[in-house]
Amino acid sequence: MIKNTKQKLAFFLGLTAVFSAVFHILIARAGTLGGGGSLLTIGLMWSPGTAALITQFVSEQRLSGLGWRWGKTRWQLGSILLPIGIITAVYGLLWLTGLAGFPNQEFVAQQIESQLGFEATQTQAILLYAAISGIFGMLGTSLIAAGEEIGWRGLLVPELNKITNFTWTSLISGGLWAIYHFPAMIFADYHGAGPLWYSMLCFTIMILSFSVVMTWFRLKSGSVWTAVFLHTAHNVFVQTIFTPLTYDTGPTEYLIDEFGAGLAVTYMITAVIFWRLRNHLPV
Repeated sequence: MIKNTKQKLAFFLGLTAVFSAVFHILIARAGTLGGGGSLLTIGLMWSPGTAALITQFVSEQRLSGLGWRWGKTRWQLGSILLPIGIITAVYGLLWLTGLAGFPNQEFVAQQIESQLGFEATQTQAILLYAAISGIFGMLGTSLIAAGEEIGWRGLLVPELNKITNFTWTSLISGGLWAIYHFPAMIFADYHGAGPLWYSMLCFTIMILSFSVVMTWFRLKSGSVWTAVFLHTAHNVFVQTIFTPLTYDTGPTEYLIDEFGAGLAVTYMITAVIFWRLRNHLPV
């Protein structure tokens, strides 16, 4: 049924499109990614992973070959620390320059201090929230992010790498990854407060750039877990920690989060660095 790499890719992408369409339609009808208690989002994120598992079994009659091995621990640690460092640098610079405000007093009072159950200074409350969210958020979110990464970096990237070079592998996988998000941006609430076109532009630049980094880690380590950790650390520290703790000072909405220029530009610079390291990848 599947005789070569191109057929395998077509089969995987076809299944991903079908599975994703079901959840995109339901999310569009709900108007939010939080529909169904976020179960719709989880289903959407596991669509590529489910498609990859089916494709691998149909093609190889086994589920090995998707990068399950751990590899060297330094790549796993690097995949966690790199996005945390980038995100901290971007938000820290915006806070210091006044282009974004910190901390968001309303969020701290309503979502952090009121939930502690004991007295603490604002600084202590924020640090405790960041630590707990970072540790337990990584554990929980990695199970969800794995759904996307088993598909995009577990199957798609190594299969593309068989028939093209690192640059095109990164751009094609990143482009498909971006398109996969577009329906939720257009028909639901997955976008920034600014114009939709601006959110989509910044998001696409960020995703394409991040894809270069994730492809490099996946091919260098031979492990899909590096992609899972990169994805997880990004989601947790942007969506759960840094963005909620930031308040708008005017231009903030155009600079922060996944739909602002801050991460888009910084990830693009990071992508250039990793692209220049492509010759260090195993053949």
